[in-house]
Amino acid sequence: MRRLVVLMAFSVLACSEVAPPPQPPPPGVAPAGEPRGRSEPEEFPYNFTLVFTREYGMWKFRACTLEVGLFVNTNRVSLECEPTGGARVKVSKELAAEEATRLRELVIAADLYGAEHIGEDRTPNDGIFETLRFRPTGGGRAVVLVTSGNKSFVGNEARRELLQFLGAIETALSKDGRLVTR
Repeated sequence: MRRLVVLMAFSVLACSEVAPPPQPPPPGVAPAGEPRGRSEPEEFPYNFTLVFTREYGMWKFRACTLEVGLFVNTNRVSLECEPTGGARVKVSKELAAEEATRLRELVIAADLYGAEHIGEDRTPNDGIFETLRFRPTGGGRAVVLVTSGNKSFVGNEARRELLQFLGAIETALSKDGRLVTR
């Protein structure tokens, strides 16, 4: 009798409908009950890493990456290129204090957290694909922008100057490492 009652209870539970789990929210939407993030950080980060990557279509390099780190005790810049044949080449140096100050000013003025993140990938036609990644030191809000074919890097003076400044740093490092990246 005892087995019959347990078996009947199990049968009732097994036959009852179980509600499916809730569906996750779409990308960019906070789950119900979780606070939404702020649209802008309280204060722009003073220390950060900026990574500018250029991928090539059919050229002697597959890609070159310029990485700039502005930190509390050091400001460092490096250029690493991956040739289509051969070993990677990397050149690094300390960034001068006035260059670091100018770069900070340009990054803040360029409003990298703002709109206009979309550009074009032109590598299938022997062109380039460029991205600019901004990460605060210690974590926090990061952003990745496509700069190739992105009209905001032509029409927005601060963004245009930022790319020109990064290009000048890249050219100087290229000469130091005897690379021709452009």
